Amino acid sequence: MKEWSFGHRPAWAVMPLVGLLLISCGGGGGGDTPEGTAPQISNLSVSPDTVFLREGDGTSAIAARMDFADPDLDITKAWIQFHDGSRTSIALPAINVPSGTLTGDLTVANTELGTFTSQVWLEDAAGHSSNRLSVDVSVVVDTNTWLDRTPAGVNGLNDVVWNGSQFVAVGNGGVILTSPDGIAWTSRTSGSTRRLNGVSWDGSRFLVAGEAATVLSSPDGVSWTTLHIGSEEILLQAVSASATRLVAAGVLSGPNTAYVLTSTDGLAWSPAPSVPQSGRSITGLAWSGQLFVASTMASAFPNDGRLLVSQDGLTWTEVVISADSPTTLCVIWDGSRFIAGGIGGRLFLSPDGTNWTPVYTPSTSSFLGIASSDTILMAYGVVSSGAVTSDDGATWQTFYIGTDFSGGGLAWGNSRFVAVGSDGPGMDPGAIYTTR
Repeated sequence: MKEWSFGHRPAWAVMPLVGLLLISCGGGGGGDTPEGTAPQISNLSVSPDTVFLREGDGTSAIAARMDFADPDLDITKAWIQFHDGSRTSIALPAINVPSGTLTGDLTVANTELGTFTSQVWLEDAAGHSSNRLSVDVSVVVDTNTWLDRTPAGVNGLNDVVWNGSQFVAVGNGGVILTSPDGIAWTSRTSGSTRRLNGVSWDGSRFLVAGEAATVLSSPDGVSWTTLHIGSEEILLQAVSASATRLVAAGVLSGPNTAYVLTSTDGLAWSPAPSVPQSGRSITGLAWSGQLFVASTMASAFPNDGRLLVSQDGLTWTEVVISADSPTTLCVIWDGSRFIAGGIGGRLFLSPDGTNWTPVYTPSTSSFLGIASSDTILMAYGVVSSGAVTSDDGATWQTFYIGTDFSGGGLAWGNSRFVAVGSDGPGMDPGAIYTTR
């Protein structure tokens, strides 16, 4: 936000940070006014005070105004101090009235998220400074505007993750794509032709799970190693890891039952010995640092909503979270709570994996992806509207991505949301959309 530039109406040149123009004033001269009186300012405001993030060298136009009083009629400059403590001054033309309103057009750099506070004051010819006033401008994500970033010829995509420096997206036919910013994507050789369903980052490596009990790993998203491949009946949907155990989960397609595969070293793999079987398949997996939580889809009675939880990845128990929503299709840990996505635009929240609160959003989607920034929680799924909140669920808005976009995964990174999935009928072709 230090790059603010304010310009005058109508003819002044654009200046660094701020330019102010007298548009209305009080009457009278100041011949009997004692010298040496500092000017005063009040009612500083900008409109709008919230602008959307833009990539590159983006800017937004804002109007600023403030009232002033100057008995000495000798204001010479305006000072602005930025949020980082640096400051600049702008010379003002002669203002030959004792009071009035200063206004100006300004250009705000909006390439960095956050709320930025600047201070403004006036100085007169004698060197007296007015009182200081502060103004905040917030740069936020535009969750209503999504840009198509899809490379040519990409198969349908099923999940995406951000590790702090790059995105990795996975999909059908063994496709793996990487991107440092969510905009430009590079295809990587996965070593697999299987459908890849889930990708995660465990702090030191990317992990991928897919068809035929496929598990892949990579330290950088570029070079991939096959850790496991097995029976065609094992469809892995998600993978995660604690400090001591890798866990990949999905469904055993023959009996259509929940299936969990584990390993301590990535070399030797075995089924978890204790997984409840109540007519459910696992659809997603998250690790909080203390607990694994798996989202599940019911395929038989009882068809209430249940999740699977485990401290060690070996012994799992069921937690009933809903009497009438039998399916959750994804789950994440956002740093303070688990969030599971259900059908009919429903979310479920829990700080501990045991106690869950349902949240009803205005969306009607079956949520397949959830992502959160510091201030925004977002969910999206099959072709329909997504749901987003920036006030921790007090209010929700719906949004749409593309015309026929069906989302498979969401991630937040590099100051933007990234949604991957398919665009059009069936699971291909693939699609990638991002906020600006």
